[in-house]
Formats: sequence, structure tokens, C-alpha cells
Amino acid sequence: MKIRINVVHNPLNLLRRKVLSILLSDFNLEFFSAENYDVDVVSLYRPGDHRAAQDKLSLWGGGPIRELSKGELYCTASHFCVWEEAACEWTIIIEDDAVPVTDRMHAALCNVLVSLPPETDIVYLGGGFPLESVSPVVEREGLFTLVGHPSSNTCVAYMARSRVLKSLREDLKEFHLPIDYEIAWMAYQHKLVVRHLNEYIFLEGSKFVYGSNLR
Repeated sequence: MKIRINVVHNPLNLLRRKVLSILLSDFNLEFFSAENYDVDVVSLYRPGDHRAAQDKLSLWGGGPIRELSKGELYCTASHFCVWEEAACEWTIIIEDDAVPVTDRMHAALCNVLVSLPPETDIVYLGGGFPLESVSPVVEREGLFTLVGHPSSNTCVAYMARSRVLKSLREDLKEFHLPIDYEIAWMAYQHKLVVRHLNEYIFLEGSKFVYGSNLR
């Protein structure tokens, strides 16, 4: 049986879908977009609740508050849609600008799955920045780096225990920030154990290959 990878996808960007379908042909790719999936998730966005947004941003020492672009809004909502569909023990999620860095991705993901320490809730498979610039490093062990909070490094590629994602989605009553901030805040609030691969197997294509869709 092929490993399922859930792809957060802008349906207008057919090139990215085609590229991923070729590069990840060994996998069962499921493409998700909140634009044609679940408008109820989009309605949970609260752009005017600056106090709640600032509370979350305090995890990074504060920061400016702005309204999400349409691209950011639907990208974030699409992640939540995937969480609703989480199945099996682990759910793998990538964004449509994710670029595999190896042509042996099936072996790489299988190696991640069999090597994971049992006390793990989320694993980042890719990122857009050097890890030390966005998360405090706690410990490096084997393939992984255990981090403190904030724990996200964009959400271009990650995997999480399905029961954790379903629980986070059920608890979600509103959101205020892009997905990488929201998931980091949730991980902090729920005391989740988060690890990153020492060597990411996906790059964030919006920084290195494509232009950004989040406008």
C-alpha cells in the first residue's frame, strides 16, 4: 500500500500539482483546499481579535498584527481541513510548494517512521529557515532534533500523530494567525513534544524555487 501524503494546495496552481505528482509518484497524494472543501473552517478566522493574536505572538516576543491575505487564510484553513481527515497512526502533510531533496523519498520517510522516539507528537520534515533561528534546540539525537517553543519552521512539510491533530481540530474555536504560528501556539498550549529532522527532506519552494502564493 502506498504511503498517503496530504497536500495543502492552491487549486489555481496546476504546475505545482503536476510537479508533485511526478516527483512523488510513489505516494498516494491527496490534495486539499479549503476553497472547495469546508467554508465553515474559514469562518473561524477572527481578524479583529487583536488581543488573542497578540497573546499568541507573545510566544515570539510579540510582533505586528495584520489581516491575513486570502492566500494565507485559505492555506491555514486547508491545514485544518486535513486535520479533520487524519487517519492511521501518523498523518503526513506538505504544502504544494514543498520540494523533495531526495529521489529516494519513500525510503527516507520509512526511515523516519521506524526511527522516531515514541514520545513524539509532531515532526517537521522541512522548513524555510535555519532551525536555530526559529526554535530553541533542546537535544539532538539520531535523525532528530528536539526543540522547545516556539517549535514551528513554516509548515511546508510535517507529520503528526493523527489523534493529536484530531484533538487540536476539535478544540479549535477560532484562529488569528497563519498556520505556522497557530500550530506553534497549539503545541505550546498542549505541551506537545516536537522534533525536527536534522537534515530536512523537503525544501520550502516559495523561497528557493517558486514565487509565493500567499497574496
